[in-house]
Amino acid sequence: MLYTKQREEIVKEAMEWMNTPYRGWSRMKQFGADCIGFVAGVFVNTGHITDAEAEAAIPKSYSLQHGQHEATTEYVDGILKFMEEISESEVRPGDVVMFKIALAYSHSAVVVKWPLILHSMAHGGVKLADAKKSPLLAGKPARFFTLESGR
Repeated sequence: MLYTKQREEIVKEAMEWMNTPYRGWSRMKQFGADCIGFVAGVFVNTGHITDAEAEAAIPKSYSLQHGQHEATTEYVDGILKFMEEISESEVRPGDVVMFKIALAYSHSAVVVKWPLILHSMAHGGVKLADAKKSPLLAGKPARFFTLESGR
């Protein structure tokens, strides 16, 4: 379970990624990141996971259109390497939400204060969004995750 201070550090780090341009297969603050790279980068930079854990969690063969064409669980399987699934009622700042886009849960974001999230989009890079009002995300199935106990 994350303590309030740890959650604040995660959200602060995520906010520092604002306006980082979108760049597929990347996780570099201010240079570029896709959605999964952004989430991994935030947790690496706050010391909650290692570079090696981040690399192991990101599917090696994913395409940027992954969720449109494949009903796989690659993203969820990756995030479960260092996070535990929780219910929407349990979600707090610093947790992660993953949205089902087309066929797969393939778009991830850091929760600022649910439903306010930070996520990386192909058009615009890392931005704040209200997940319940965003045209891309509103009404999409979502799953929620928090860091494993002891991290």
